[in-house]
Amino acid sequence: CATRKKLDKFEFFERSLSKYLSTSALHSALLHSDVAIRVAGFSILTERRQKVTCSEIDLMRQVLPYALKSDSPGYAVEVVESINSFLKRMLSHGGLQEKVREFLLFLLNDVCLQQLSYPGTVLEKEIIFFPLFDLLFEFTVSKLRKPSKISDDEDLSRATTRQLIVKSLVSDAVFLTFLSLIHSMWDNTRTDAYKLLRKLIHYAVKENIHLPGVVQHEKSRESLWNRGYYLAGSPRERESDTGAIMLSILYISSPLEDRHRFMERLVEAVDQRVGDMEESLLFIIGKRESTDFIDGRSLPLAHGLLQSLRMCIDEAKTIFPVGEFSINAITGLCRRSLEISLSVVSDVDKGELDEDNPEETADHKVSAPLNVNTGALGANGAFATINAKDEEEEIQRSSMQRVVMGCWLLTKESCAALAAVICFSSNPPLPTLTISRIGHLLVSSIISLKHQGGIFAAHRALQKISIACQTEFAHEPTLSGLPLAWSNELLEQISSPDFVRDSILRRSSGYALGLLATMRSETSNGIPSTICPMVLSKLLRLSLPPASIVEAKLKRLGLSSFQFTFSREFPELSYVVDEDYQWKSRVHALNILRFAILDAPLAKELRWYISDCIISAFIGYDDASWAVRNSSTMVYSSTMLRVIDADKNAARGASKTAITAQEL
Repeated sequence: CATRKKLDKFEFFERSLSKYLSTSALHSALLHSDVAIRVAGFSILTERRQKVTCSEIDLMRQVLPYALKSDSPGYAVEVVESINSFLKRMLSHGGLQEKVREFLLFLLNDVCLQQLSYPGTVLEKEIIFFPLFDLLFEFTVSKLRKPSKISDDEDLSRATTRQLIVKSLVSDAVFLTFLSLIHSMWDNTRTDAYKLLRKLIHYAVKENIHLPGVVQHEKSRESLWNRGYYLAGSPRERESDTGAIMLSILYISSPLEDRHRFMERLVEAVDQRVGDMEESLLFIIGKRESTDFIDGRSLPLAHGLLQSLRMCIDEAKTIFPVGEFSINAITGLCRRSLEISLSVVSDVDKGELDEDNPEETADHKVSAPLNVNTGALGANGAFATINAKDEEEEIQRSSMQRVVMGCWLLTKESCAALAAVICFSSNPPLPTLTISRIGHLLVSSIISLKHQGGIFAAHRALQKISIACQTEFAHEPTLSGLPLAWSNELLEQISSPDFVRDSILRRSSGYALGLLATMRSETSNGIPSTICPMVLSKLLRLSLPPASIVEAKLKRLGLSSFQFTFSREFPELSYVVDEDYQWKSRVHALNILRFAILDAPLAKELRWYISDCIISAFIGYDDASWAVRNSSTMVYSSTMLRVIDADKNAARGASKTAITAQEL
């Protein structure tokens, strides 16, 4: 095979290879235990220049059910590519439309549906079945269209083949297979199955092809709704994910005129479930009476339904008209869900609300009665390591676990749904004040949550909204300035003596992720940066000791006239005065700088401040506080990592943001 690739321009070698490498020899190679020999056999069979023979097609049909068996992902990619090349070779010579039709049906029915999909292993599904099915779909809808040079008879035959294969692709058997795959316990299997099913439905709607009865008949759709609604309320994330996917499939398979009604039904279902969850939580903590016995084990969970609502909004934005459902109503529902979840799992001190602002107090009215803060982060660990003394204690632990995990998952989905609603279109769907308050709520989530997964969900939502404010909504000055306002809010939390406190997560992760979300919003829009220089300058100022110590250290080093980059950029930023110095603020600033230095999207912005970071780290090495010394060490190591790696790139001339030693 390697020799052939070097000599393929010589026709005599091609003829000799075809003459002496018999079909039986290829058969042995394609079934060989060594995958490299199998790959070589496929390469020779699929890249021949001669017209495909019936014996070669029969050979492929014989060996594929066995040759696909392997535990090598690389081999699976090679096989799928070989099948693609073989199909192109079959089409290139013409006159084989019946054979092409039979071979495509064989790949779909025998290989994909009967062998790889349901009975197959997880590896077969994820690295062979999904790519092969996608190949069949793309080949059918694109390669079987009439090319520029083809006879009318050949075109008619191709059209017949295409019509038959499309009918087989958009069939009950295929849809039921994918509906079974979205019940998989493996995340990638569910995700890939949903993506391909979406692609099939979108194509069928675009081409006015009737969808199969499993997603069209009224009784079948009602059964799917009931199944999805039930699974969406499961505390197991894989089951709630399946339920959300099923409800989303029902939405995108609905006729255009019915999507508005489906969305209204879904919003009503989410609202009802969120209300039930709130009522149950109020009863569990003794804030409200109920005639029915309720404990945490029967707590209604809303995260799965909220996920399905977010998926439907994404579909409405990208593919289909969304209808006239109320954006304000959905936004209010998402905010309410987030506030309910935060009241249980966030570290919110009582009295943090602005009592002078009646609207803010009204927005957060749920927080006060539900602020029980059950110590969510250690809940699972406590349950796993300590045996319950009696049945009552076991019930209490199960109840707490469902409450805590249900609220964590609701936090994650509420953040994602809020971002989806705000970024729904290129025009702001909500008033500036509402978007500002949502950003404030996300900032509060980032700095008060105890779970890193929840913080990352709020971080992604805040970053998505910030990017929209800097791009799609940039024509609105009041909106484009919101990321800067949120940045100042976060900086106030770490610099003001009235607010600064220990970080809930180690290394000040919450504050860092919040500021990264706003700073990243202007790294790719091509406009002059305003947020990054401001934030980095203020962080560098806070990372230094008080003014008297800084000046003394610089004088001792013979650098009395030295001026930091941040003080040149912002002359109004002087060193922190001795009376206002807070060691916690300094540690927060150092930790956030470390995050920013290691963040690839901010590399271009950081290059001008690397030297300031190194000097700040040096000054912190002999500080009296161990926390300051430790964080200074982390900043220095991150700057060296960035500079050394960038210097290597600069030596190769491959990086535009590289920093050479001379520049440093």
